[in-house]
Amino acid sequence: MKKLIRPAVVLLILLALLGVALTVVRVIGTRSLQRLIDYASQTDDLTASLGDYRTDTRLEIEDPAAIEAICQGIRELEYKGVYRRSDPISPAHQAYYIILVSRQRGMQTIVISERPEQCRVPASPFDLSIQNCDRLFATVQALFDADIEQTAEAFSYDYLSSIQKALEDVMLPYGILETDLLQSKNRVKIYVKSLDSVEDIIGYLRDTISDFDERAITFVESDQRLVIF
Repeated sequence: MKKLIRPAVVLLILLALLGVALTVVRVIGTRSLQRLIDYASQTDDLTASLGDYRTDTRLEIEDPAAIEAICQGIRELEYKGVYRRSDPISPAHQAYYIILVSRQRGMQTIVISERPEQCRVPASPFDLSIQNCDRLFATVQALFDADIEQTAEAFSYDYLSSIQKALEDVMLPYGILETDLLQSKNRVKIYVKSLDSVEDIIGYLRDTISDFDERAITFVESDQRLVIF
């Protein structure tokens, strides 16, 4: 009888530990998302950069009304769980990234998609899977639709080549893995280890190229490279 009791006790202990671990993960996740929501509740000093994974376009947002609309969508987000990387973004589905920047409070990144399982917030110690993203997705999509004519400007091959050349000497410091000159799309595609380096790269290009235009570049995280393109 004692031999049967011991395995049962061990099993109960393991289940209890698992329950505690899951509770801890949920607490960490909900607190991380709450910090993002609190961040989006103060819009006075925020700027936003939006990226379209499908069309390789990037949109800079400074209009307070547009930023407030984005933040309103962020404030509606809900924690779903730990994000699983088993279902990466593909060109078959529309997806965007959002980078919010505050001079005083740092930067926050969000990825939203028409597929709910792909919506996430990069965080530490793990990425958060989020839900209730419909308003945020619709807002970002509308901002891109309204800006189609402005982002259709063509850049010359020499201009794009100058951007690509300027990045050659700083690829390691900024975590750049590769650059591609896409003349047909009027873009230089920059593959980075993390979207956290985007603002530093843009700042470098502004200092290096006198007439630098951010619409000439687009960024792709390295873990999405083989799937998207």
